[in-house]
Amino acid sequence: MKEVDRSMLKSIPPKYRSGDKFLSVYRHWAHLEGRYGTYDSCNRIYKRASTAFPLEYKIHLDWGRYHANIRSLIARDHFVEACSRAATTDAEPYREYAAFEISLGEYEQARKILFRGAQA
Repeated sequence: MKEVDRSMLKSIPPKYRSGDKFLSVYRHWAHLEGRYGTYDSCNRIYKRASTAFPLEYKIHLDWGRYHANIRSLIARDHFVEACSRAATTDAEPYREYAAFEISLGEYEQARKILFRGAQA
């Protein structure tokens, strides 16, 4: 399996390119696995996509949404990573992360996250 992973990663350019067609393929594939596949297969695809596109925040945002939908606290880690990767380019990861914290009843934490997003 690791040989397949390496060969797939070799076919992807080493530097991230905005709008790269493979990013969309990975995101759709992960969404499909999340909906119809297993927990492990879905996480494997997200991990592979995250490795292939290290600067892209949308992968971790989608991954966080997946874990939030299955009520897993691992979602928090992925939302944090999405926020750090997005930095000042987009406020969506901050909003999604805050909504997740609100769903857990962590209103003060959500307030802090939204404040950081506004600062960014």
